[in-house]
Amino acid sequence: MSTEADKDPTKNQPEEITHPESLSVWGLAWPSILSNLLFASVGLVAIKAVGSLGAEAVAAVGTGQRIFWVFQALLMAIMAGTTALVARAIGSGDAHEAAQVTRASMGLCLLI
Repeated sequence: MSTEADKDPTKNQPEEITHPESLSVWGLAWPSILSNLLFASVGLVAIKAVGSLGAEAVAAVGTGQRIFWVFQALLMAIMAGTTALVARAIGSGDAHEAAQVTRASMGLCLLI
């Protein structure tokens, strides 16, 4: 005794699974990706702009980019830590601690 599902092989196929979460992640991530790509291209443009001025100018731009990168890495590390601490404070309902962490982070960034 066979049923209609046995006769139609497409009815036994699993439905396609879509992942709307991944689409929303890309929707959130594309500005950061674009920003990082544009930031990297600034170095290339700077080298191209001073390339005709000689080796010393190119070396100066390269050195300046390295120094800037060190400061940027420090500030990004502070930003990541601040985000985690403020999120934790807000999650626990302690707005005073969140404000205190934010002030300390801003002071540290200004010091750097």
